[in-house]
Amino acid sequence: MTRSTLLKTAGTLAAAPLVALLCPLADLPAELAVWLTAAAGMLLPGFWLLREREREQQRHEQVQNFVQRLVDVIPEPVYVKDAAGRYIMINEAFALQRGQPRAAILGRSARDLAPDPATAALIAAEDAEVLQGLMVYKEEEVLHPVSHEARFRIVTKGTCLDATGTRVIVGANFDISRIRHAELRLQAALEEQTAVAQRTRDFIQHLIDVIPYPFYIRDSQSRYRWVNSALIERYQLSRDQILGHSHRELMPDRPQSHTSLEEDSRVLAGERIQKEESATRPITGERCHQIVIKGSCPAPEGELAIVGINIDVTVLRESEAQLATVLQREREHHNATLEFVQRVLDLLPYPVYVKDAQSRYLMVNEAMARDAFMPREELIEHMGLKESASPERMRQLFEEDGSVLAGERILREEQLPHPHTGREVFRILSKGTCINALGEPVIVGSSIDLTDLRVAERELKASLQRETALRERTEAFVQRLIDVIPDPVYVKKDGHYLLINDAFADYQNRSKAELLDPDQDFPHLSDASRQRSLEEDLAVLDGAEILREEHTRRRATGEEVYRVVSKRACLYIDGMPVVVGIDRHITKWRQAELQIKEALERETELRRNTFEFVQRLVDLIPDPVYVKKAGGLYVLVNEAFLRYHQRCRAEVVKAPNALPYENEETRKLSLQEDEAVLRGAEIEKEEHTIRQASGEEVFRIISKRRSTYFDGDPVIVGFDNHITRWRIAERELQRLAREDVLTGLANRRHFRDEAERAIARSSRYDEALSLLMLDIDHFKHINDSQGHNIGDEVLKQTVQRCLGGLRSTDLLARWGGEEFIALLPHTRLAEACQVAERLREELALTPITTGNGAIAVTISGGVAQWQAGESLDQLVSHADAALYLAKEGGRNRILPAQAENTGTRV
Repeated sequence: MTRSTLLKTAGTLAAAPLVALLCPLADLPAELAVWLTAAAGMLLPGFWLLREREREQQRHEQVQNFVQRLVDVIPEPVYVKDAAGRYIMINEAFALQRGQPRAAILGRSARDLAPDPATAALIAAEDAEVLQGLMVYKEEEVLHPVSHEARFRIVTKGTCLDATGTRVIVGANFDISRIRHAELRLQAALEEQTAVAQRTRDFIQHLIDVIPYPFYIRDSQSRYRWVNSALIERYQLSRDQILGHSHRELMPDRPQSHTSLEEDSRVLAGERIQKEESATRPITGERCHQIVIKGSCPAPEGELAIVGINIDVTVLRESEAQLATVLQREREHHNATLEFVQRVLDLLPYPVYVKDAQSRYLMVNEAMARDAFMPREELIEHMGLKESASPERMRQLFEEDGSVLAGERILREEQLPHPHTGREVFRILSKGTCINALGEPVIVGSSIDLTDLRVAERELKASLQRETALRERTEAFVQRLIDVIPDPVYVKKDGHYLLINDAFADYQNRSKAELLDPDQDFPHLSDASRQRSLEEDLAVLDGAEILREEHTRRRATGEEVYRVVSKRACLYIDGMPVVVGIDRHITKWRQAELQIKEALERETELRRNTFEFVQRLVDLIPDPVYVKKAGGLYVLVNEAFLRYHQRCRAEVVKAPNALPYENEETRKLSLQEDEAVLRGAEIEKEEHTIRQASGEEVFRIISKRRSTYFDGDPVIVGFDNHITRWRIAERELQRLAREDVLTGLANRRHFRDEAERAIARSSRYDEALSLLMLDIDHFKHINDSQGHNIGDEVLKQTVQRCLGGLRSTDLLARWGGEEFIALLPHTRLAEACQVAERLREELALTPITTGNGAIAVTISGGVAQWQAGESLDQLVSHADAALYLAKEGGRNRILPAQAENTGTRV
């Protein structure tokens, strides 16, 4: 198919949609329709090319976005610049390092972003070299543009072609600050370790000198490398005469020299020598007994060294014979004591034993042997366990004995079947530790049988439960009777009964008609009872309520009766006030109460004693302790809590709103914490507050936990650990670390820290900075002639005058003795000289007033201005040199630093 045919076919296919659009125009003239069709065939190829170009642009943007996301993943700064040095792509790390958003950097060059023209020129020169094919790879130290910290980084630049074929610059900065800082720390650590090594060698020499016996270290040629004072004293030679020589060279005529060399060879071969020998002292010739110990170990240089010591045991051997007789007597006394202790233990009715650290019985009494169903001889040196004892039981026994040997005292009650009879046994098990006659820790234990007591207690508890159940059934029965009003009930008006129930009539043993007859004058009451009843009725009608218990005897039968008399006022049917009374008979209840009263009194006494013990216990705690319920109601506080809040116990315990809060926010926070603790949270925090009463500063650690009170309610247990003294001491130590004690000025260390920061600021912002070194003339003469107290007064008044002549931004510090140093930011050399001269004139013209009268004081000073790249020590050295010249020149003058030392025009 020819090219023209292909184009024609493509035109036809491309024109098909347009023809479809033109189909509705079929009504047009034929010539016009043919013309429109030809025009569509010519335009549609251009439309197709435009659509392909849009698709290509979309694909380019997708690739560009992918590359941007790819470089954003790189954690180090990466950028791409065009040939003009403008940034056309950067990653997030680059923008973060610059401290600017990405949009503020893209399209700008280093000339726009560099901190100074020199840096911009350097970057432009590097970019030109990179575009010529040179690869840049260098390490540099810079200041971070945001934090201004010193950073070390590796800068790399290269060139490549972008997607359009244009040459671009690709660069990256790799931060190696941590590596460089680590190198500096390692260098400091190496210097410290070198000093430590020297101190270690000195310490080792002091250490071996403390050893009272001859101690030495020899090299592989048997030459002495280390010796202690005891060996020097034995040889009667100096340390230098011994070191570097062998035993044979020092004592060539002694037969032990050859033996010593042979032993050294064996030690170097790996043998360890320990022997006792009888020898002659080198100087005195006395016979002695000594233990010779030799061994080898690697020396710091790597070769084997011989370490030896000769322990003199002459006195020990001579005393052994004397001690043998004493030891025999002590053994006999020890055995007699053990027999006496055994007889005493056998008199005890309950099992007692003594065990060693391996849980083996050393001593048991007869009761123990009977309880174990084993002869005493079989128990001794054994653990007393059956062969069928479980591993868990053995592990528990060993752990318990180990705890006792560690100092714990065990006292507990056990309920378990007897290991031999199977009978249920209650016993109190006691274990403790002590040191036996041999100085060894042993376990002393006993077991007191409480079986009969616990069985009787169980029967008493069962009886109490039955009585309690009986009382509860009685109460339920009485409740049912109350529902049908079984007790005497009556209504009275004007001293006469208006209404009574059958129970009342039965109790009085009279008929209702007789009791309700208004003409009857209470025939069932005595005169005293009748008068008291009338008085109570009047009181009830006046608004009182009568509720009392009476203990009487029925006049009809003479039986003893307990009843609760209740009287209240009410309105009768006719609207008039009447007295409604009920006599509830509680005779059976009172009889039941008498039976349980003793048990209740015992429980009440126990609870009261427990509460008092807890109160005394928390009162011993020196910090505030409290227990409170929900709503902030305190139920228990200790003495420290009351002292801190300056309250008495009655004002706090169970008193609502006992302690007012400082403000509403504090109240809400405390209530929220209490609610959180009651839900199970634990609060532990440190607070710094000011006491409102005294204005005292208080630091404390507040701890809150949830617990359960005696009545079963959840409570908050709080503990305030006051750490004020420690925090104030810590603050004072920080202040003392910065200030001079006498003058209150910054000390030398604090001045150095501030001066280093000032130099860094001056270097960063190209600011002027000057330093003054001032010294009081003839101050030693003042101290010697007037005394140190007057000298101190002169120092303090001189400092006050100097401070008055300096700005608040200037820093004055005591450099040492009568020498002071001042740092003047934003001040050039000439201005600094004027400040120093003003201080000198003021001091020279006005004497200082002291307790010994007026004293004329003058100062000399040196002034230096900081130069770029200069360290603090160099700056101080220049000012100090100027001060020295001022002193040499006659004192009472101010001199600037020499030009040849500082590079500054004077």
